[in-house]
Amino acid sequence: EDFVLYGPTSTGNIDVGIEASGLAGPLNQVLELVRPVTGRLICVALYEDKPELDVNQIVSKNLNFTGVLGYTEEDVAKALSLIAEGKVNHKPLITHRYSLEEASAAFEAQIDTSETLKAVIKPRTPSTRGKDNVRH
Repeated sequence: EDFVLYGPTSTGNIDVGIEASGLAGPLNQVLELVRPVTGRLICVALYEDKPELDVNQIVSKNLNFTGVLGYTEEDVAKALSLIAEGKVNHKPLITHRYSLEEASAAFEAQIDTSETLKAVIKPRTPSTRGKDNVRH
């Protein structure tokens, strides 16, 4: 797919660009559009393929480039605490359960987001040996 890369009359006119597509084309488009010196690019996407990035745009424009996953360590600690305290029921979020031997199938299921919200791999422990794990 061809992406439009902007020219000298349209480049450098925005203060903050947020890239959320996970595609290299739009990522490089935003780099062209962000204002030199004071411009910021915030990347919230995860990329299936490693993107080709025009680093010269970042360096020559002196841009601030920040990657954000969407949550902090404190967020994770708070979520785990709420689950441990029984204030959040996490069980409906787990749509598929797999044994360790079925790990490959679990990863395949997780890719299919139309069917799977969260696939969990449960390794066998001494108390679960000999019991079948439920797979949905």
